[in-house]
Amino acid sequence: MFDATIFSRNLWKAYCSKQRKMEFIEILDIILFFLTSYERYMGEVHPNVKTKQLERIVSVIDEQDIEPGAYDVLITSYFENTALQTDFNINHFFTEGIINNRFYEKLY
Repeated sequence: MFDATIFSRNLWKAYCSKQRKMEFIEILDIILFFLTSYERYMGEVHPNVKTKQLERIVSVIDEQDIEPGAYDVLITSYFENTALQTDFNINHFFTEGIINNRFYEKLY
C-alpha cells in the first residue's frame, strides 16, 4: 500500500543528500507523474521505492538536460511502448539509457 507521508519523507531525504540543480517540487512532480501513470497503465499501485533507490532516481533526473515538463511525454511514451519487455518499474525507467531512448524517440 502506498503511503504518501513515508514516500514524501524518503524523497526529501534523497533530494537533500546532495546539492541539486532542480527544485524539489519539480522532481516530486516528475516522480508522482510516473507513479500515477504506472497505476493507470498497470492497474495496480507501484511497489514501494526505498530511499537508496530514490537517491539514485533523483540523481538521474537532476543530471539530465531535460526540462521537467518534458517528462510527461517521456513517461507516457514509455508506458505506451508495447515493444518493451519490462515490468515498467520506476527503477527501470529512471536509468540514463531508457530516458535517453525516450527523449530521442519523442523530443529530439
